[in-house]
Amino acid sequence: MPLFGDCAITGATPTDTDRPPAHAADCHCVWGTSDGTNEIRWFCMSRHSGHTNFLFMDRTWSTANRFTTLGDVTAEDWPQWMRGFKD
Repeated sequence: MPLFGDCAITGATPTDTDRPPAHAADCHCVWGTSDGTNEIRWFCMSRHSGHTNFLFMDRTWSTANRFTTLGDVTAEDWPQWMRGFKD
């Protein structure tokens, strides 16, 4: 599970069931405006040439969720703006 990462806000709590943002501009959230769902969107940004920094912790994060190769993800499952990023 993500512990620390490059993001648009502090205090995000992504889960393994979150969906990526439909558009690159969907990470524009401001502190205190979240309803607590799909907080992974704050980490999904088009910067650093498609790369970001993360520290992961081995815990109860499903590595076979919908957006992993174990979950049979295909390029078409990703939003258009993310399809060129490295898996």
